[in-house]
Amino acid sequence: MEEPLPLVEAPYLPPLGPEKAAVLTLVMDLDETLVHYFETEDEGHVLVRPGTEEFLRELAEHYEIVVFTAALQDYADWVLDQIDPKKFIQHRLYRQHALPYGTSFVKDLSRLGRELNRVIIVDNVADNFQLQPENGILIKTWTDDPNDTALQELAPLLKSECELAIYICGRRGSRGDNRCPGGPWSAEQPDGGAGWPQLSEFFLCE
Repeated sequence: MEEPLPLVEAPYLPPLGPEKAAVLTLVMDLDETLVHYFETEDEGHVLVRPGTEEFLRELAEHYEIVVFTAALQDYADWVLDQIDPKKFIQHRLYRQHALPYGTSFVKDLSRLGRELNRVIIVDNVADNFQLQPENGILIKTWTDDPNDTALQELAPLLKSECELAIYICGRRGSRGDNRCPGGPWSAEQPDGGAGWPQLSEFFLCE
């Protein structure tokens, strides 16, 4: 395990203003979710997952976007400055915000300063959100596939809170909200549609 850093005091995020109180918070992992880093000789390179810029631009209209990585801040800022020049990502969290847990760093969503039932995390490693698995969407690991479409497939689900509720509540056996039945992400399609990777249970059920 890499060296942990002194933990930052919670809450990690500033309070939301009254006009944004109902906004959902989307927490995105960085490495192997949005980018892949590799080295050649003495030089580092970053590959960006297909659809990342469009995904961030579209979802910034619906969510408060946070990147939460277990990477060191200098590296993460170097990457994020390249892939998000328009600042769609509103907050950045790093290794000093993650909890050392066994051989990994866990992202404890309860420390964000947001209501947990208004938070979604997308990560390629389920252990990273093991403290709040019901809030997690497990996306397939990406390294260099130029034909990957995971973000393009995920965006429509996240943009429709109604369809998200139907899909997730259906998986949990709860009635949930049935205002848009039969949509591409509805509970009638338990695999999340053709080609969709993996979805955990979620939170919008009654």
